[in-house]
Amino acid sequence: MGGAAGAGASGAAAPSAASSFSGCGVRLRSAFGPGDEARQRERLAAYALAHGAELVGIEADEGISGGIAPSKRMGLKAALVRLENGEADGVLVVKLDRLSRSTRDMLSLVDRMRNRGWHLVSVNAHLDTESASGRLDLTDH
Repeated sequence: MGGAAGAGASGAAAPSAASSFSGCGVRLRSAFGPGDEARQRERLAAYALAHGAELVGIEADEGISGGIAPSKRMGLKAALVRLENGEADGVLVVKLDRLSRSTRDMLSLVDRMRNRGWHLVSVNAHLDTESASGRLDLTDH
């Protein structure tokens, strides 16, 4: 993975310039009204652009609850395959609850990512596990 991360314009830790994300694990849903899925996709793309990172794809579990086990979510599984194949080195989500609503599943995913050298970035939480402060912040969410 890349070098040190700095603060981005949004206050979030900025990933290194060499970062590539699969905007995966995102659970897109329209609970907030029509067009919410499109806004979430736009936010992922805007974040990646603003932080000099490549968004290699968006793997979505449209309409599927973040409470569903990761093994049963095709979008999240596809995102993890991208990471395993070296197509991306991190996961970018709009909100952490788009990745999982289960603390146990979230911590399992984060451990898996950490053990493989991948990182997790949440736009709303201003979280990037590539940095030491981001790894610490994760325990507060």
